[in-house]
Amino acid sequence: MYRLTDLEKHHFFGFHDLCISNKKGDKLLSLQVDDISHPPRKGQHASVGFVDMASKKFVAIDNTSAWNFPQGARQQWVGETNDFIVNNVVNNSWGSCLYDSETKQLVEQFGTPTHVVNATLNLSFSVNYSRLHRLGGYGYTGLLDRYAEHSAPSKDGVFKLDLETKIVELLVSLKEISEFGAVKPSRRHHYVTHLSLSPSGLRLAFLHRYRLDDGGEMTRLMTIGIDGGDLRCLVYGYLSHFDWKEKDSILIWGRSNQAVANLRENVFLLSLIHI
Repeated sequence: MYRLTDLEKHHFFGFHDLCISNKKGDKLLSLQVDDISHPPRKGQHASVGFVDMASKKFVAIDNTSAWNFPQGARQQWVGETNDFIVNNVVNNSWGSCLYDSETKQLVEQFGTPTHVVNATLNLSFSVNYSRLHRLGGYGYTGLLDRYAEHSAPSKDGVFKLDLETKIVELLVSLKEISEFGAVKPSRRHHYVTHLSLSPSGLRLAFLHRYRLDDGGEMTRLMTIGIDGGDLRCLVYGYLSHFDWKEKDSILIWGRSNQAVANLRENVFLLSLIHI
C-alpha cells in the first residue's frame, strides 16, 4: 500500500458501487477539497478530476458544488471510454456534466443529475438530491426541495435520462412506490436512495425509506425494469448496503428484529400510538 496524492489537499472518490479507474487503469477519478472537518456547505466547491497514475498527481478539470463525502459527486466512467460524468449545478438545478479525460474538456451538460449509468443504452438514472439531503440521505446542500410539502409526490421519484436526446422521464414516482404493497403505510415523507443497475442493465434496484408513526424507520429493497414496468418489493425491515450478486439475485445487509416487529403488530399498542 502506498499514498497516491500529496498531503496538501484531501482527495476522495465515493461509494463502493462505482469503479474508480478507467479501463486502462492509468486514471483514478477523484474530488479534491481543502478541508474535511465539516460537511459540505451551501455553495462550497470541490475540484473535479483524476489522479494520473504515471505522475501520481491530481489533474483538476472543473469544480462542482453537488457532492458529499460518502458518495462524492457520483463521478463515474462511461463504459470503457475515457469520458466520465459527474454531478454539478446546471442552470440553477442539480444536473450533470460529461468530460473527456484525454482533452480535459467539457463534452456535454445535462439538466438532470446522474446516480448510475447504463453506458450500453446511453441511459442514466437519478433521484432528487435535495430531498435526500432534507430527509437524511446522501444528498446535496444548496438547492431547495421543490416537493418538500409532499410526503409522497407524484412528480418526484426515480428519473431516467437519455444521454443522447437529453429526454428526461419519471421512471416511477414516490407516490407509486409508497402505495405499492405498503407493509406499514405512513404519512411521513418518503424517499429513494442507492440506485443500482443489474448486471444485464435491464433492472434497477433501490432502497425505499420512510419514517414510521412510532418513530422507527422502514427500508424496502425494490427493483423495477428500466422501462418503468414490473415494480417489485423484495424484502423490508432494517436494511442497508447491497449489491447485485448475479443477474437475478441481490446480496443485502440487514438485521431481523422480530421482537420490534411483534410490538408494531400489537393492536393495543397501535391504538395507544394513534391516540
